[in-house]
Amino acid sequence: MPCQRPLVPLVIALIALVDLHPARGEYPVTPTTKPLVTVAGADSKIEDPTYLRISSREEFIRLFMRHLGKERQAYDEHYNSPAMPQIDFDQCMVLAIFAGKSVNTVGLFADSIQELDGRILFRFRPRCYQTLDFGNDTSGGDGSNHANPFGFFVIPRSDKAIVVEEDVQNVIGSPPKWEEKARIAPLEK
Repeated sequence: MPCQRPLVPLVIALIALVDLHPARGEYPVTPTTKPLVTVAGADSKIEDPTYLRISSREEFIRLFMRHLGKERQAYDEHYNSPAMPQIDFDQCMVLAIFAGKSVNTVGLFADSIQELDGRILFRFRPRCYQTLDFGNDTSGGDGSNHANPFGFFVIPRSDKAIVVEEDVQNVIGSPPKWEEKARIAPLEK
């Protein structure tokens, strides 16, 4: 029986690690994943905060063309001049997030996706940077670069409700501060 003794401290240590792991926000910690594909940037033509689940090719074409400011222009799938991503909407859906008018950001990026309590929790962060004005600024007088950040997140298809949270922490090195931005209703079956 002496061979079994070393396992006891190991089991106790593992239990202690599980008990000490803090939960983030109001949701319990569970295994998380990332989007299959992310298309993000800072120059969307959609200027108001918008959070959408896109579950069909037709919806995606309309939204992507609106995002480019070309909603009145016909989309030609053969030539695909706007370089629209091709997505399998039988297997996937797109969570489209437009943060609205902002400054000093290069886009929106996923932190995590979790399935909790019959819904999907999607957390994202803006990718920001700092600027400094030496009095010769041409961006509007405040030293900042104006932007309309966006993110198109391709994730596995689901009919579940989606809760969208943004990390609004603005102190470098501080832990995330999650703020709910939207609730997207479940799809009708």
